[in-house]
Amino acid sequence: MLYIDDDMIITAPVQYNLYSRAKSDNLKLAVLEAAKSQDLQYIDGLVELTKQWLLKNNYPPKGDFFEQFGDHRKDIANLNVSAWNREYYAGYFTLISVDWWFDPQVQDYLQTVLHSGKDIKHRWLEQGVLNMMRLIFVPKEEFLTINDIPYIHTRNLKEHRETCAEHVT
Repeated sequence: MLYIDDDMIITAPVQYNLYSRAKSDNLKLAVLEAAKSQDLQYIDGLVELTKQWLLKNNYPPKGDFFEQFGDHRKDIANLNVSAWNREYYAGYFTLISVDWWFDPQVQDYLQTVLHSGKDIKHRWLEQGVLNMMRLIFVPKEEFLTINDIPYIHTRNLKEHRETCAEHVT
């Protein structure tokens, strides 16, 4: 499944089949760009909710979860939630494995987030939640940061219209 924001424009042909690459590399998640630091206002309470979910479900994270906290003990119960480096990847171009997305544990976590209401109350953006899912469920070798697709990501409607007009032939 490919998610692209309406203000993200691929500016030249992609030289390979992204879906075939994802399948052959057994990818669960692929995104554009390098990691950034998430603004605290958009993740308030997400780590605490995630810690509770991990403890309740006795789920050992498969991704970079502990590395993001600098915790080499891999001890969820004693995890210092304020130590998270808040790394995230932008969500405006995301390739998601449908099999992974509908995995029962992934869906249980996602439903926990949605039922908490905190995604609305604290304005958790999709990138914060999706990146936490990556840290919990996606091993490093099943995650890809794509850096060979030319694109523009615009921020406002006027800029978007102007940018689109430049690329329409």
